[in-house]
Amino acid sequence: MERQTAGRRSAAIRTFNSSVLLGLEMAVGLVAVLCTSIPLARIIGPARLGYFTYIQWFAMTGSNAVLLGIPATTRRYMAEALGREDLPAARGIFYGTLRLQTYLALGVLVVGEILVFTLSDRSYWGSSWLIVVSLVPRMIMSIPSQAHAAGERLQSNLFACMVSTLVLVGVMGFGLWSGAGLIAAAAAYAIANIVELILKMTFAVRWLGWGPRTPIGPELRKRMLTFSTHGASLLLLNIVVWDKSDMFFLRLLRHDGAALAFFGTAFNLADRAIQIVQVFVNGVSVSLISEVGRSAEKIGVIARVGMRYSILVAAALLFGLAAVAQQLVLTLYGPRFAPAGALLSVVSVMAVGKCLMPLLQAFYQAAERQKAVVIWSCGCGALNIILDLLLIPPMGAMGAAIANGSAQVLAAVGLIYWAQRALGIDWSIGHSIPGLIAGIGSGLAAYAAGLPFAIAPVRLVVGILAGAITFPILLRMLRALQPEDLMRVRGITSKLTPALRARVDSAVSLLVPASGR
Repeated sequence: MERQTAGRRSAAIRTFNSSVLLGLEMAVGLVAVLCTSIPLARIIGPARLGYFTYIQWFAMTGSNAVLLGIPATTRRYMAEALGREDLPAARGIFYGTLRLQTYLALGVLVVGEILVFTLSDRSYWGSSWLIVVSLVPRMIMSIPSQAHAAGERLQSNLFACMVSTLVLVGVMGFGLWSGAGLIAAAAAYAIANIVELILKMTFAVRWLGWGPRTPIGPELRKRMLTFSTHGASLLLLNIVVWDKSDMFFLRLLRHDGAALAFFGTAFNLADRAIQIVQVFVNGVSVSLISEVGRSAEKIGVIARVGMRYSILVAAALLFGLAAVAQQLVLTLYGPRFAPAGALLSVVSVMAVGKCLMPLLQAFYQAAERQKAVVIWSCGCGALNIILDLLLIPPMGAMGAAIANGSAQVLAAVGLIYWAQRALGIDWSIGHSIPGLIAGIGSGLAAYAAGLPFAIAPVRLVVGILAGAITFPILLRMLRALQPEDLMRVRGITSKLTPALRARVDSAVSLLVPASGR
């Protein structure tokens, strides 16, 4: 019993540590967005920004399509080797996948530049070729990034992200100030990605070293190839369902640059909230994958607990964001981007499924059952495309948002159901309903509280405060948290100083009804 309790506490602490580091990395990314995309949008305007956003999305999508699931494969099998404390095997996997990824990145560079100078708008050549250049370090750095995740060394990724963000903000700020416009933005991304690649590679090589490497044997190669094939198929499907592929149909069917800017702005803002949720989700995923080489029975427990907490946090943030969406857009981007407010509300409400996908995919990866994810995602991707074709002509960007969100929700619901039915995991979804209701209630409170005010920033602040106050009250009233949640928190806070630990434990205990303690 003591061993099991210690194991649960160890998993909780590792999840907490991973979540903290991922949270800090997310915060750095949020600072980068606030300091770059908002000034860029205000200076460039929605019409020109729309085409730049489209080219950037198209280039990113193309590079993601040729990753072939290699980064995820690196993480999965390095974690397995490290769990067995087999460093030579982990080293062999790392350097082997790094070499293959580098070849693919150089291929993308050549093909991408050819497409830029043959198919893209001449007036955007200066920025477009730099966008393609920025893809090369971005693709290569995915290998050391996933290696650090496999070894639960996320502090290396965090430091590299912080430095590259400073470079990004500095270069873009100087470029916009000097009048370079979109060329400055594209150059900033390229330089920042190169800096981040250098740092991540340096940390990875220092950690793994140049010692003996175990060659990838035929059996492991077969497993990795199968995993990578399923991962590549899943990645291509994710591009359709998750990565704003609706922009392609929006461009094709509407030819409206401003609509592309509004759609991209709404999704980028929603992604910030999604990333906050996924800080915890990815922390759970890191712990889940790390158990592959340690304890298979813990995988289901970690996934089930992570699902409940993820739904709770996602409901609070996403419904709250939907309630203040219009005021947020007006405050950050100005009246020229007002149409993005309604889009942001719709995207936020329907993004709960997207928040859960990293956890679900990590669970299926750990079980080496990605084939089920691929098959189900095929159906969701087809639905996304059909809805795009039906809704974009009459509704424009709003139709694209509804199509994308519908596919996201269906994808998550289907994978949750299949994991319970075929893999035997008990999600206990009923336990998540109180947290979901609390999130909806806090969103309604945020919306209602802001109605009496006409000025957007004031209405935004009032709404956020109302939602923040209402959510913990509803958590307690609806009994969304249970005694075992207090035990998990106390296992984590045991690392804090006694005074800070007492305050945190006391604050969390207020959310649990007295009869439930």
